[in-house]
Amino acid sequence: MPARRPADRVVAAVRNPNGAVDLAARGVHVRLGDYDDPATLRTAFKGADRLLLISSPELEPYRRARQHQAAIDAARAAGVGSIAYTSFLGADTQADGVTAAHHSTERTLLASGLPHTLLRHPFYSEAFLNPGLHAAVASGELADGTGGRGINTAFRSDLAEAAARVLTEDCHIGRAYDFTGSLWTYNQLAHALSRISFKPVAH
Repeated sequence: MPARRPADRVVAAVRNPNGAVDLAARGVHVRLGDYDDPATLRTAFKGADRLLLISSPELEPYRRARQHQAAIDAARAAGVGSIAYTSFLGADTQADGVTAAHHSTERTLLASGLPHTLLRHPFYSEAFLNPGLHAAVASGELADGTGGRGINTAFRSDLAEAAARVLTEDCHIGRAYDFTGSLWTYNQLAHALSRISFKPVAH
């Protein structure tokens, strides 16, 4: 994907700046920004016109929602113009399970008064590309617990491109996007594994 903004117009807020030397080498401004240290967030967000708030990797819903609250408060204090938040499908209506923290964060964003855009992601396709597929090919059997239901996933690279468009175009404020793709099943995955491995894999 071609660059939509010069690298020196982009700031990356990360917990460990030493782990983002590749971005710094490209001209991106790398700043310390830790969800658990709001002061670093206020400093990292200073001067930002638009913020992509990527949901915390924390899995405990209450702590995750508090981290997001801290980031939103820091963005408001730093004078950020708008926020694009990576939420999850169903977060607008479901307040439990995997959507609990996202549901809370969407409500926090609404209450903040900050202009914002919601990017509701499905599960990431990369999560299903794991060593278990090698084991399935070796054993000739792919098991799953979906009951034959279709699964909606997307690759991070496609979702990143969508986020870049939202951040660099002027027509997305106030909108919520549910990112969906063609549903796939484990039966289809078994057929794909058989085709590419030249070994029969039964579902």
